[in-house]
Amino acid sequence: LEGIAQAVHWRALPGRPARAAGTAYILYTSGSSGQPKGVAVGHASLDNLLRSMALRPGLDPGDTLLATTPVSFDIALLELLLPLAAGARLVLAPAGLLRDPERTAELLR
Repeated sequence: LEGIAQAVHWRALPGRPARAAGTAYILYTSGSSGQPKGVAVGHASLDNLLRSMALRPGLDPGDTLLATTPVSFDIALLELLLPLAAGARLVLAPAGLLRDPERTAELLR
C-alpha cells in the first residue's frame, strides 16, 4: 500500500490515528429478511476502497468530483471521502440538479 499512498498523494490525518480493525461506520439495511440490521464497515475496508478507487478509475489532486448521490445511499460515502482523501476538489450537486440536463451540463463545464 505504500506505493499506492505515494501515487495518490495520501497524507496522514493529524490527531489520534484510527485503528484498522475499528468501525468506520455502520450501514443499516433491512436486507431480504425485512428485519433492520447494521453492518459494521471497518477502517481498513474503507481505506482499501478509497485507495483502490483513487488508482482505478483514478483521482488526483487536480481533479474535481461532482457528488450527486443522496447521502442515504452507501456509495455517497465514496463520493464524499474519495476526493478529500486524494486531495481533489469536491463539488456537491445542488438538489434537483440531475433532473435538469442543461443545468447539469453547465455545472460540469
